Amino acid sequence: MAERRGLAGSLLALLGLAGAGCRPDTCASPCPPVITVGELCKASNACTIGGGIVSNLWNATLGPSQALVVELGYLDITETPDLVLFTFLCQTPPPAGETGPLPDTFLVTMNGVVGEHVAQSPRRSLYDIDVRWPVLPAAPRTLVIARTDSTNCDLTALAATFVDADCENAHPASCE
Repeated sequence: MAERRGLAGSLLALLGLAGAGCRPDTCASPCPPVITVGELCKASNACTIGGGIVSNLWNATLGPSQALVVELGYLDITETPDLVLFTFLCQTPPPAGETGPLPDTFLVTMNGVVGEHVAQSPRRSLYDIDVRWPVLPAAPRTLVIARTDSTNCDLTALAATFVDADCENAHPASCE
C-alpha cells in the first residue's frame, strides 16, 4: 500500500510539472536564453561607472547619483526585450531609520529612452523590478542604470538580466 501511495504521489508530481510547463527530465524553459549584463561586462569591458571600466559587477560599487553605463552595441536583444534589475545590496548598512534605495528609485534608459517599470512579476521578489520599452531603441544601444535616490548607501552586487518576461511568466523555469 505504501508503494502505491509513493507511486501515485510521483505520478501526481510529474503531472503537476507537466501542467506547469516544465519537462520532468530537465525542467527547461521554452523561453529564449537570458542575457546577463554582468557576463556581458566581464566579456567586453564595455561597462563603466563614473567613467571607470567595470568588468565585475559583483565587486562594483554604485553610489548615490551614479550610473552604470553598458555599451550593448549591436547585441541582439529582440527576443529578450525586458530588463530585470535584481536586488541591489548595500555595501554598508544605511544609518538608523534610513532604508536603502528601492528599485523604483532607479532610472533605466536605453539610447536616452526611459524604460517603463512594469507590474511586479510573480517570479520576482519585492526588491526586483522589470523594465520594458514599448519599442526597443535601434542599435547600437547604450543602457544606463542610474540611481536617482540620495540614500546614504553604496550599492554592490549589481545584477541585471535581459529576459522575455511574458514567456518566463507563462513558463516558469523552476520546477519546485
